Amino acid sequence: MMRILALLLIIILSRFNTLGQLDSTWNLLIVKKGKQIELKDDMAKYSSSGFYLHRNCLYDVILLNEAMHTLKLIGIRPDSLTFISIANNTVRDTLVIHYKEIDKILLVKNWLSNSRKEIKCAKYNFVFHKSPINYTFPSKYDYIFSVDEKMSELHPRLTHQGIKYFYEYQGKLYFHSSIEVQQPNISNKEKANALKAAAIALDLLINRRITVTIRK
Repeated sequence: MMRILALLLIIILSRFNTLGQLDSTWNLLIVKKGKQIELKDDMAKYSSSGFYLHRNCLYDVILLNEAMHTLKLIGIRPDSLTFISIANNTVRDTLVIHYKEIDKILLVKNWLSNSRKEIKCAKYNFVFHKSPINYTFPSKYDYIFSVDEKMSELHPRLTHQGIKYFYEYQGKLYFHSSIEVQQPNISNKEKANALKAAAIALDLLINRRITVTIRK
């Protein structure tokens, strides 16, 4: 019995070692339970077959305590996410949140009515893994009003249509349509490494082997 347990431990450790060798940024893939992982060209846009949270992006979330926040993701570690809140173009609180504290992710569908699609997190697997890809969207800067003397930061934000740029004015976020979001340039090799790492991590998470595909 002890030999069997030791063998299982060696297998598990070897899998985690494989993850580490892929070098070496922690990322978070969210995939609906029972769905196959599918790596697509746009991995930031919501998809039940998997989407990545990206650093420097704003996410609208409701926590288990029913508090609603719009937060900028700045760090990913196993089981936890580090956010900052943004108001009046200044950094506010830094929050470290265990992923199980997030009840829902909200996707803005209409900028004017502020209607949203709700993603119930309990129905999804949160897959933390390492890969060569650092999933990040940079901020942009632009003059919002003609009287502006300096540029305002445009924050990438996850919406129902994917990542879009928003600017903050007097404590509220407004859609900025002048600058299109450019998708990161990710090589096939990087995609393959990320695919392998995500598959191993999810296999360990749910204790069964799955198949994954890359959409070309």
